Amino acid sequence: MQHNTDFNGDGLSDFIRQEKGTAVDGNRDVEVYLSKGNGIFNPGIPLIDAFAANGNVANLIVGDFNGDGLSDFIRQEKGTAVDGNRDVEVYLSKGNGIFNPGIPLIDAFAANGNVANLIVGDFNGDGLSDFIRQEKGTAVDGNRDVEVYLSKGNGIFNSGIALIDAFAANGNVANLI
Repeated sequence: MQHNTDFNGDGLSDFIRQEKGTAVDGNRDVEVYLSKGNGIFNPGIPLIDAFAANGNVANLIVGDFNGDGLSDFIRQEKGTAVDGNRDVEVYLSKGNGIFNPGIPLIDAFAANGNVANLIVGDFNGDGLSDFIRQEKGTAVDGNRDVEVYLSKGNGIFNSGIALIDAFAANGNVANLI
């Protein structure tokens, strides 16, 4: 059974420590902690792209986006970090607490944290984590309010498929769990 935060494939739940607020100082901003299986964790492994993933500027959303049994994550920029450059990227696990460089999401601006919630699940039963992009705030306009993005198994996703009842499921009027 895969645990939802198993970054090294040993069957144990690991976690990412993501600093926020005044703790963000360029030192240990984001670290991966691998479980030893006895309630103790190995020392934190710094995320190579830690400043871009700190809690002031990014949400981290976990899933297995390439079907290798390792937990990966989406880095979703928010706040003033949203600038049309690297707004949403997929980081695939190397299986040792380290991740490959981010793969830009093709529809990144529409999925940034200022205008969208991302909800992960396997929505077509192929064993890959997909996500729902749920618009919120001023982005809700009756056009593309909620879409499903199916994983291609390599950190890239198909174009969004509109939810039939999208307006009733937008982030201003509904929570999706």
